[in-house]
Amino acid sequence: MSASSTPRGYVVTKDWMAVQRGNHMPATCGYPGDCRRPTVWSGAVQVRYRYRLYPSPGQQQALARVFGCARVVYNDCLRVRDQAYAAGEKISDTQVQRRVITLAKATPERAWLAGVASVALVQACQDARRAYQNWFDSLKDRRKGPKIRHPKPRRKRGLPVHPADPQRVRAAR
Repeated sequence: MSASSTPRGYVVTKDWMAVQRGNHMPATCGYPGDCRRPTVWSGAVQVRYRYRLYPSPGQQQALARVFGCARVVYNDCLRVRDQAYAAGEKISDTQVQRRVITLAKATPERAWLAGVASVALVQACQDARRAYQNWFDSLKDRRKGPKIRHPKPRRKRGLPVHPADPQRVRAAR
């Protein structure tokens, strides 16, 4: 089996066993001699690994920046969709993304969004779209299960307790 004859998405290891990319691994052996039991031709077996990451302080700061920008973009998407819904305007997903990411990066007060990978920002827009779609589907009984509420804005977590807020003081004790 040569590298040119392998299917797309497969990697050939030293022992000539084809291993598929991703979380799936074929349950077949490359050739019958390297298995202790008979060859299984059943398809793919799920393989899962758990990892724990310990980012350095610089990486923690970069992750916090990305997560904060994604939170801001998500909240902006909700605001834009709410405004369009209140005005009776039908707005496309690309138009929301253009307003919230592309045009926001051009403004001086949101220029810091350009310092973050756009993949995370686009995913935040898609998450907001999916939240709205689930809410509308729930209203029209196209979604199984209990009714869900209007999507809520994301908020910062781990904020220090403000002394003027008695509920937070009570909850912190």
